[in-house]
Amino acid sequence: MKYLYVVLLITCFFSCQEVNDNHEIISKKEFTQILKAIHLTEAKYEIQKNKNINAAKNILKTEYDSIFKINNINATDFENSIKHYSTKTNELDEIYEDVLEELIKEKKKLP
Repeated sequence: MKYLYVVLLITCFFSCQEVNDNHEIISKKEFTQILKAIHLTEAKYEIQKNKNINAAKNILKTEYDSIFKINNINATDFENSIKHYSTKTNELDEIYEDVLEELIKEKKKLP
């Protein structure tokens, strides 16, 4: 009976572990740049959708695909990274602080 409890405890422990393939998690630095590009793309979409929603959606999809291709990732890699960093709130806060800093720098470059 004692062994049964040990086996159940070990089984429970390993079944509760999060599977994390680090090769699918985008680095913080790269993820920051990807999020910056995505936020700029989303802002452009919000402006364009008032003129023509279908065209804006097509452009949004094209730009997302372009961001993923430039960064040599796919939607699954991005989603896995979002899930990963959302469980690590301190890291996600740091990433978004960097994204905001980058966006502020971009804004200062505008005429």
